[in-house]
This record gives sequence, structure tokens and C-alpha cells, in this order.
Amino acid sequence: MTCRPGNGDDMEACAAIVNRWIDETPWMPRVHDHASVEQHNRKTVFGKCHVLVAYYGGVVAGFIALSDDHYVTAIYVDRPMRSKRCGKALLDHAKGRHPDGLRLWTFVARRGTEG
Repeated sequence: MTCRPGNGDDMEACAAIVNRWIDETPWMPRVHDHASVEQHNRKTVFGKCHVLVAYYGGVVAGFIALSDDHYVTAIYVDRPMRSKRCGKALLDHAKGRHPDGLRLWTFVARRGTEG
């Protein structure tokens, strides 16, 4: 597993990981089509954040995006790579970049009905 700063060449692979995650996650509604997710990755994630990409076996295994104010704005690991400690490697790199701490907002799976 190697991690390095992401660049434009990584953008499509990272967007594909996000799209697969949305498609595989029953509780996550698809609000934007695949092309819109790719456009968001290009303009916002890669355009405004510091992106670290993890490689395993020569392919993009996952990525983490960090804003200037230490927010983890995205962290996604491709399903086949989730048992390879890819997420840990990405978080360790992010912590090294921001040793004073990170902040995170995350989705919560909705289980059942409320009320």
C-alpha cells in the first residue's frame, strides 16, 4: 500500500469508487447520476481539497480529501480493498498532515422508521 497526493489523473478512478459505493449502499439514495458525481469530484474534491490517494497492486484503492480547515470531506475505499487496511493508511497520512487533529462529518445509516 502506498499513499501519495492525488492529481487529475486519479480523479476518474476516485469518482468511480464513490459511484460504486453509492450503488452498493442500500440506505444511500442516488441523488446525482454518475456523470454529476464525476463532475463534483473534478471541481470540488480535486479542485478545492487536498486529496491523498492509496494505491494497492498498482490501482487506486481509495482516497481521502481534506479541506484547509482540517475537515475530512471524503474518505472512500473500494470494496475489494477494505480488508487491506487502506482506510487506516489514508487516515494515518491525514493525521500526519494535521497532527493537531481532524474533523469529520459523516452520513448515518437509517435503520428502520423513527417515531
